[in-house]
Amino acid sequence: MAVTPITVTSMVLNTVTGDLPAAGWDLVVTGAQGFSVDTTGVGGPIVLGIFDSTGAADNVTITAGDRPPAQLEGQVNMTITMAASDVRYVTLE
Repeated sequence: MAVTPITVTSMVLNTVTGDLPAAGWDLVVTGAQGFSVDTTGVGGPIVLGIFDSTGAADNVTITAGDRPPAQLEGQVNMTITMAASDVRYVTLE
């Protein structure tokens, strides 16, 4: 399976970011393609934006992490049900 690395954009608490349009997001094109997020040096939660640009509903599965000292380490995978042309956001530890 091909894995697309997702670029992390740092944000500052209580500060408006620059424009982060969906057109600039990293793309995972097919269900056979996975993605990974390098959280090295990230000191806080990650907000992941998911946009389903297809004309049909899809599921996105986020595999549970195992990087200590994550307090929620060992949790189960998360599946997000997407409607056609849906946009969802999830905050990850």
